[in-house]
Amino acid sequence: MGVVYRAHDAELDRLVALKFLPPDIEASKTEVDRFIHEAKSASSLDHPNICTIYDIGRTTEGRLFIAMALYEGETVREKLRRGPLPEPEAVDIATQILSGLGCAHAKHIIHRDIKPGNIMVTSGGLVKILDFGVAKLSSATVAETETIAGTLAYMAPEQLDGGSGPGADIWSTGVCLYEMLTAQLPFRGETTSAVINAILNGQPRNLRTHNANLPFDLDRVIARALEKDPQLRYHAAGEMSAELRHVHAGHLSETMVQSPFTAVQALPSPREQPSIAVLPFTNLSPDDEHEYFSEGLAEELIHALSQIKELRVVSRTSAFRFKERAQDVREIARNLGVETILEGSVRRSGNRIRVTVLLTNAADGYNVWSQRFDREIGDIFAVQDEIAGSVAKLLVRHLTHTGPLEIGRKMTGNVEAWNLYLKGRFQWNKATEEAYRKAQKFFQQAIETDPECAPAYAGLADFYRSLAFWGFADPRVAWPAARQYALKALELDPNLPQVHITMARYHQQMEWNRDAAEGEFRRAVDLNPSYSEAHQALAVFLLQARRFDEALAGFQLARDLDPLNLAPATAVAWLHYYSGDYDQAAAECRKVLDIEPGYFEALCCMAMISELSQDFAAAESWWQRGWIASGKSAIVAGFVGRFYAVLGNREKTAEFVSYLEDLRHKRYVSPITYAFIYTGMGHLDSAVENVQKAFDEHDSFLSYADVFPPFAPLKGQPRFVEILSKIGLRKANGASV
Repeated sequence: MGVVYRAHDAELDRLVALKFLPPDIEASKTEVDRFIHEAKSASSLDHPNICTIYDIGRTTEGRLFIAMALYEGETVREKLRRGPLPEPEAVDIATQILSGLGCAHAKHIIHRDIKPGNIMVTSGGLVKILDFGVAKLSSATVAETETIAGTLAYMAPEQLDGGSGPGADIWSTGVCLYEMLTAQLPFRGETTSAVINAILNGQPRNLRTHNANLPFDLDRVIARALEKDPQLRYHAAGEMSAELRHVHAGHLSETMVQSPFTAVQALPSPREQPSIAVLPFTNLSPDDEHEYFSEGLAEELIHALSQIKELRVVSRTSAFRFKERAQDVREIARNLGVETILEGSVRRSGNRIRVTVLLTNAADGYNVWSQRFDREIGDIFAVQDEIAGSVAKLLVRHLTHTGPLEIGRKMTGNVEAWNLYLKGRFQWNKATEEAYRKAQKFFQQAIETDPECAPAYAGLADFYRSLAFWGFADPRVAWPAARQYALKALELDPNLPQVHITMARYHQQMEWNRDAAEGEFRRAVDLNPSYSEAHQALAVFLLQARRFDEALAGFQLARDLDPLNLAPATAVAWLHYYSGDYDQAAAECRKVLDIEPGYFEALCCMAMISELSQDFAAAESWWQRGWIASGKSAIVAGFVGRFYAVLGNREKTAEFVSYLEDLRHKRYVSPITYAFIYTGMGHLDSAVENVQKAFDEHDSFLSYADVFPPFAPLKGQPRFVEILSKIGLRKANGASV
């Protein structure tokens, strides 16, 4: 924006700063107008945290300049070259910036370019906001505001579209505060488009991943300042400043450690059912390899608290979506529909661990209870029980529960086995075939270390169940292996709900015994009413039998327990599709895709709906996106091949048949994929032959045969109806069950 010189004011005998436009742009009327605008904006403001403008004029050679006060000190950018600023200094600078902005905003002036290079800190510690060159009046007309101005890394989302307002300056201050505390920008990228995408869609890493000693609630302040929607940010600079001072004073900081079971303030009166979300614990260990440990601890606390029947505990999938997101706990609680939030951090060094936990009242964001545990690693099981017990004792006052709190479960007495199990579960939760196979190795090692480790057997049962269910392996091999490990897990611990899900699916797929399967699904629900996956699995089972009303209730309950998990939300869309309500199915899909544009099941559902409306161009687009998003899975290749066969596009159909043939030489491919393609081609006999092969191989997708519309052309084939009766979806006479 200019070149600045130290100068001597001969008339008043003082040192000043003279700011000139660079000679190469001084001829630009736009730049000259902006230069004059800066002088007018800053000179209209009288505040100790805003640079003082003395005059504007021209030299004898006609060059335009602004005369302003000369400040001895350095910019925040210069300070950051030495690394992060201490928390007290960073907070002090931020509050002074906000104080100056409060004055500017009161005069309807928006700075629009708050960044470390425009913040001067004098030798006496006084902050001065510089460079009002891109400032604007907040009352400006629409035409005047449709100019993108500012420095990209510090620009609020609305600035990228040419808009601005006081909230844009608050956003930029939040970015500066994050950078002062970490010496890193919260939104980064290798290219301009990557930075823009990060600003629009990304979330900063948790502050404590950079500095373990920072107060927890600084994350909350920054998260609110960096809300994408300006309406959700602080409504005034003074509001953010007051909260920063509040945090810095220690009212909400980690240093406020209470004795176990001692509440700082009373919890609010509960709604119909008390509720809590356990957020992923922050790994503060020097070694990132210990990430599995902090995740595992939070996951075990979710399980422990779920044992309290009257307490609604948000499932892992939704809670862990907030990992490494600096977001206000009140906003997290609103998204998850809970009253309380449990968060914490884990630092592991050698044989020692430090676990810090905080319980927060979501209504006002204030700390209810906090505790720090410094223990030997061998005491981790006792720490888990103590944390869960402390939280339960605080919440149980609001429950009618009168019996003893039985919240523990037998994991293993062997810490090494437990570590291996946690590593396996850490991989398992990534939900890819590669990660599943890594998980298998860790579960196996855990069993070798401790043959009585029930959760590790449950993990292996999950592994083989997933191979069979998703078609990653021949079901005739995978299902018996799943059953073997499930039975061993139940022998050691009969109360593991996920193992009963495995047994239910074994009864359903290997024995075609739907009565036994339903009993096991309901057993899983009874063991842990807060376990979203159990409700989801039971609802899928009911949907496959066309028990749509019961299934919808189950999916809705699963969604309530795991509100950010896209699986039950997408299942609701599929249910409406199966039952013929295509408009509602599309509406539900759009809700999912608004959250995750690449969620392949919703993309496939939209493709099916577009086909039915004969919008084949849209269907093709949805199918292509769905197939890529699925990782080019075999089952989706079958769907897409069928689509092109229906269109009569032989070349494209052959392309997907060829893909499946190549894949079949490398791994198991279900005959059901070929059945779909033959159905699309009108070769119904060949389609039924492949359905028969899928039946012989106990393919999981066959359980959808009575509800999935692409199977509809086969329902007039006697052999197909016979297969439906054998798997329990039709009576012997062909009537619905």
